[in-house]
Amino acid sequence: MPMIARRNYKLRRNQSGSMFTMTLLCIGLLLAVCMVGFAFYLLLSEQKRGQNEADKLALAIAKRMNQDDRVGQINNLVVRNRELVYTSRLIQNVTENSYLSFCSPLAQQLLDEAASSSVGIDKERRTQVTLMQKTIRDTVQQYNMHMQNATTFTLPWWQSYALQVFQVNGGSLKDVQSNVEHSEIYDDLTYLDKQARYFQPGSNLYMGNINARLPAPDNTLDFKLTSLPAPVDKLIAPARLANPEVFKFGNLFFENGKFIKQSFDQIPTAVQVVGKMDVKMRNENQTVQIGSTALTNGATTIPSAFEPEQGPGFRPF
Repeated sequence: MPMIARRNYKLRRNQSGSMFTMTLLCIGLLLAVCMVGFAFYLLLSEQKRGQNEADKLALAIAKRMNQDDRVGQINNLVVRNRELVYTSRLIQNVTENSYLSFCSPLAQQLLDEAASSSVGIDKERRTQVTLMQKTIRDTVQQYNMHMQNATTFTLPWWQSYALQVFQVNGGSLKDVQSNVEHSEIYDDLTYLDKQARYFQPGSNLYMGNINARLPAPDNTLDFKLTSLPAPVDKLIAPARLANPEVFKFGNLFFENGKFIKQSFDQIPTAVQVVGKMDVKMRNENQTVQIGSTALTNGATTIPSAFEPEQGPGFRPF
């Protein structure tokens, strides 16, 4: 009997030790699963924080791209100058082929001035691109300098860093017309523009990102119109985020974290910010890439010459 008792005692002790070992293994496995889940949660939360930073920066850049409606005003100047060149050409043709031929030198002078004005407006359009590039360069460089090597969350086995911007693309959004309405004054010009698909029949707005050249002999002049949301019932479209799928690439502002001065055929009205966020863990390091796309604010309404300004002392006639 004593031998049987000792044998049963040893068996119970071995079973107790096995249960203790299994309990420790289960606790360790549970802790490992919790650590992995917690790390995944931290990664998602840090990615969301980085996305918010990219969205804020993209919106800040987009708001400055059409500050004071500079792009909308240039679009209006381009269209008005285009109509002036067309009208001047009509007047010049009429004076040459009528009893007003003695006015032909004056008509030619007016045509030459209108044509030279188109060159000056196109030069100002390119100047706006240069100013925009400088503004975006300063904004992104200041952001990267402020966020360089800045940690956002630190644990003994985890460290995440702030978003660093390494690429900025300029362009526009697909299927966005310009802010200028097509004039129906000249039937011949309306017919030609409709054939060339320079404007959308439904909204009667000029298409965006086109070169609305006139017929010969004025087809050497450039009349480039930028894509920009038009006001609707005097409501101005605000700067807003957009899906990257509708972004139409124009050229680069930044590449590999460095500013590069590229030429743009059209004034950019949308921006795409691409950044990376480094995450250091005990066993491995990860780099999370984050992007954001934003469209600038729309054009303002042009005041009508027939609507007097209504101030405190305004009285109708």
